[in-house]
Amino acid sequence: MSQEPYLIDLTAPDFGKVADSTFREKKLIALTGETILPPYNRSIVQIKEELYGAWQKFIELPDQEKVDVYSSEGLRGQRGFTPQDKEQLAETEVHSSWEYFMIGRDLEGTRERPHPLSIYNPSCYQPNLSMRENSLPKLGEEAIDRLELLVMETLEKIAQARGEWFGKYASKIAWGDHALRLHYFPKINPDDILREETCRELRTIDGRRAYNIPIIIQKNKGTPKKVTRTPPHPDVCFVHAFMDSGQTSMYTVDEQGHCQPFSIKPNQIIIKTGDFADKEIPEYTSSLHGVGISRENASVPQYLLSFYAHARPRCQIGDSNEAELLNKRLAEIGHQRPNNALRRIKELEKLPDDEQIVKELLKWENAHGIEKLRRYFRLGDNKEIYKRE
Repeated sequence: MSQEPYLIDLTAPDFGKVADSTFREKKLIALTGETILPPYNRSIVQIKEELYGAWQKFIELPDQEKVDVYSSEGLRGQRGFTPQDKEQLAETEVHSSWEYFMIGRDLEGTRERPHPLSIYNPSCYQPNLSMRENSLPKLGEEAIDRLELLVMETLEKIAQARGEWFGKYASKIAWGDHALRLHYFPKINPDDILREETCRELRTIDGRRAYNIPIIIQKNKGTPKKVTRTPPHPDVCFVHAFMDSGQTSMYTVDEQGHCQPFSIKPNQIIIKTGDFADKEIPEYTSSLHGVGISRENASVPQYLLSFYAHARPRCQIGDSNEAELLNKRLAEIGHQRPNNALRRIKELEKLPDDEQIVKELLKWENAHGIEKLRRYFRLGDNKEIYKRE
């Protein structure tokens, strides 16, 4: 049985209604990545192809150089390179066979006219690692801009379909602390594969159960090693979008907890709700997904591009703000030490409230002729921020 994503064009008249219904059912939607959204002049698919080229070039570097030069231990995988076998699903013996490179948002602006958020220098907006003779971070930042707009357009159409006020969801995502992860799943030598089977049951990071997860039993020093590409999991974000090179074997988890395979075409972008979506829209519980493995595809390297859309740090998501939700979740899953979380919250307290940040952002965008946040706020002289026209 397969559970293919619902394919729909972003420009379809009923897009918002279909997307809303699909997310309520914890399912995925597929968009074409060939759409060019103004003001940009090339598609996400075109950027993706360049990104994969730069990513493959990086992968070919010696492993020790990648770790020594491009990993950032203090950020616990939130920027730069994370090597294989660094992450493992909690309380299991199943290893994730991957390495990845994380690219975040670098705040735009100049010394004369700095970006409003950069004035406060929140630690969540860490600069990306510079790379000699490789355009990976620059292309990643470009992809973040395009994917942010795609997610904002999706959320805006959903808000309209639900009868909500203009910009209710989309405006929260503008200038958010987004991240882009480039995953690489290295091949496994066929001679090292003892057998393929399924792991009967795993508990995910949010306490749910998933069954029959595809794994490989691989030769190892001493005890054989249980390996998967990625176990089933939700995502620590508001919305998750991902693309692949046309070879990655994906699966989602149905209501009964069983894995159902699906495929991604090379020109598609898959969009699903993340961990934080139900704080704002209670019906949008995050679905679980993972990257499958079999004897056949284990011998082929696979690539996956993941975009994690977040709100601005002080933006209200349900009863909390984005920073509080993110710090709590990162600490729960072991990606952030408790003392780092407390330090980060203290630094974020220097930021004004989000309403003031939005006012500063709107002024900055007007001065630079940028259409991002302001396209989701139709403000007249007597209109208040976050109020319907």
